[in-house]
Amino acid sequence: MPASEAASAVSGARPGDGSGGNPGTSTAMPFSGLLAREQALSAAINGVLSALFFALMFGLTPRLLANGAPDHFARDFLPQGLMVALMGALVPALVVRARLRREGRLARGAGPDAGAIARAVGLSVLGGLASGGALFALALVGPYAMMPLYPALLLKIVYGAVLGTAVTRAALIALYAGRVGTDEAAGRGDQGDTR
Repeated sequence: MPASEAASAVSGARPGDGSGGNPGTSTAMPFSGLLAREQALSAAINGVLSALFFALMFGLTPRLLANGAPDHFARDFLPQGLMVALMGALVPALVVRARLRREGRLARGAGPDAGAIARAVGLSVLGGLASGGALFALALVGPYAMMPLYPALLLKIVYGAVLGTAVTRAALIALYAGRVGTDEAAGRGDQGDTR
């Protein structure tokens, strides 16, 4: 029996079915593709949720929103930054870990533990609060005390989508890039150094 078939028999994997932990198989999405997919989902979900919470807080009737009292539009960047960063890092981290284990690219029980995920999420939350705080301060000290409702809504959607994309990317790269390997590393392993 060839060595590759023996290894497959020991691991329970079939050659080429993606269950043996080979990220180069046809059924396993490359890490760059997985990263891009999660970033796009995070941008879409956080943009939509930002719009929904804006509608709950401020309504959708056209008017001017005050950055300070009585609307406190500027202050709303703080909870938005916190929640987008928290969910934009935590949910993709857990989803990707489950997917990589299911595909056999991480051994059962392997991968980042709860502590590593908590650290990545914590750093994301700090970044979200920092960006929210910066926008809060900028809105308060900027030249405009009020903002029309629909431009304000657009600003909140864009902020939620951009922040969600950023924290998802940072968390997934920190947690998984070194574990599953980059596409470039996989390509070098398959093809060898041609230089």
